[in-house]
Amino acid sequence: MWIAHRGASAQAPQNTLKAFKLAERLGADAIEMDVQVTREGVPVVFHDQLLRRLTHVPGRLTAHTLAELKKIKMQGEAIPTLKAALEATQKPVFLEVKDPHGIEQMLGEAAPHKKRVTVISFYPRVLAKAKQHGFKTGLLSLTGVLGAGLAAKLKTDYLLVHSGFARKGLMRTTQARGAKLLAWGIRTPEHGRKLLETGVHGVVADFPIHSQTQQRRKVA
Repeated sequence: MWIAHRGASAQAPQNTLKAFKLAERLGADAIEMDVQVTREGVPVVFHDQLLRRLTHVPGRLTAHTLAELKKIKMQGEAIPTLKAALEATQKPVFLEVKDPHGIEQMLGEAAPHKKRVTVISFYPRVLAKAKQHGFKTGLLSLTGVLGAGLAAKLKTDYLLVHSGFARKGLMRTTQARGAKLLAWGIRTPEHGRKLLETGVHGVVADFPIHSQTQQRRKVA
């Protein structure tokens, strides 16, 4: 499974409607997007806490109103609301909560799409809250074994680790408790395909990655 990281972000501005729609056209199996809230609590799709790197505008995103953010562009593309992003996509969505602040508003906005939304986060309290609201969940972890233990305790549906930790032992441990292992930090399409062929359920990447089996089916 190829999960398009912030949409097809290698070919379009990340976390924009353009990136999400392009990912679907390129055959993404699912789309990953980041969410946080504006000053008045409106969920929007944006990765960084600070605006400057992606927009050259100073300040924190949470210090701006939605009206102010609508005037800001990323390479000509608007910062979308979560509502607009979910309505613009049909594929399953992995929704990364960047900050627990505003979690109720985020989950409320995603609720109409609950069947296809998995809430992912580094924050256990975010995942606990999402499970209370009936969402599937995935733990983002910077470690392998410790992450697997925490994911088991939280009873998440997925464990998402850096590709360097996506080894067969961790795959077996994760699968044994009924969860699925996803890998991020994918360097090349070949790297991603290799991980898929060795048993990782899915890879989170900026560019298209399909297993050799999927590629053979397309040729056939």
